[in-house]
Amino acid sequence: MNDTTEVLNVAVRNGKKKRGRKKKINLGIYKYFIAIGGVAIAAIIFLTMWFYNSHGGLVTLSVDDYLDTKNNFEARTVIYLGGNDDISKELTSVLQDIAKKQNKQYYYVDVSKVIKAKDVQELQNRYTATQSGYVVPMILVVENGKVVDTRTDKSNGNPSGLMLGYLDRDALIKFLKDNKVY
Repeated sequence: MNDTTEVLNVAVRNGKKKRGRKKKINLGIYKYFIAIGGVAIAAIIFLTMWFYNSHGGLVTLSVDDYLDTKNNFEARTVIYLGGNDDISKELTSVLQDIAKKQNKQYYYVDVSKVIKAKDVQELQNRYTATQSGYVVPMILVVENGKVVDTRTDKSNGNPSGLMLGYLDRDALIKFLKDNKVY
């Protein structure tokens, strides 16, 4: 018996594979380590995403929450109604970037999930009456359940806290500064 043990040890030292029975490994304790490790990794990912999202950016607001009459946004807030058209996509990335850099949270409602034009019109009329058709994208600055209007001359008809259509980056920043949300 000593001779075979010695031969096997020499074979292992010379880099040759050892022949014989395969050793069965009991994985019971390893399963717990794998499960704990998976939970720890998931928790780290969740906390990282939460931390990243809590420091500015666009917060998606469901259509139902937006239309909820109890949700009147007492503090001055930006609400952006956008869709899946090219102008909305471009404006979404610009607004997201501005919000992140300013460490602010703006609300985003995706109107592309609404099927009927009548429902989109209802979304837009939640805070203000607009023209007979609907306009996307639309940015609202609301406070105490109403669109902010900081102008002294209100002959235009639309409050100053309402922007319809496309805004380039500089015009968007000016709009946000004029309404004290930048």
